Amino acid sequence: MSPSFTNPDCWTGGSIDALMYFGRNKTAKAVQVFAALWSFPRLSGPYSDRHRSPADQAVVTAPDFTDDGFAQYVGVYTHHDGAQSNFVHTAINDDDGLWVYAGVTVGSLPDAWDVGPYPIDDGRQCNWLKPLLDDLQSLTDHITRSCPICAATYGWLTVADCDILLQSVAGDIPSERWAGIDIWRGGVRRSYPPTQYRPPMRVDT
Repeated sequence: MSPSFTNPDCWTGGSIDALMYFGRNKTAKAVQVFAALWSFPRLSGPYSDRHRSPADQAVVTAPDFTDDGFAQYVGVYTHHDGAQSNFVHTAINDDDGLWVYAGVTVGSLPDAWDVGPYPIDDGRQCNWLKPLLDDLQSLTDHITRSCPICAATYGWLTVADCDILLQSVAGDIPSERWAGIDIWRGGVRRSYPPTQYRPPMRVDT
């Protein structure tokens, strides 16, 4: 499917994200990350209204944020193969620190990738998944040059992945991983790729 802000189907299915953890930071740090993220060459945006096409709204230059972070911003992401998808970006500042989600919506992934009902496992191959996760890793590489990241995880994520990431920062890396994990120590990234490149959900019949 081609990216579209006005087609509701393009916003369905959740998103495949890079979830970045920056440790305990002032909310102003989220604005620095905002600027770094949206300077990534494959991104166009950000926009504030996902129900209007980019041509009908202005690019956001100053995000509206509070002590808790800020609401979702959207844009268009160009993949490694030239295809494009809807892109979403959200920042949350909680007791554990600053979290930034950034990724593409499942409903807008290219038809040629044949993603099926992902994240539900229907038995088909997910040959598209690793290149997409590699793309998201390139995004975090870009951001950490100006805004150092403590840790990141990549995939179709749930709230549990925040806890897994905090445990990983503390040194407890899970041996079975549906989502890849990166940990930065002294500016050097150490990667723990997924042990499974399959959809994380299975429906028993």
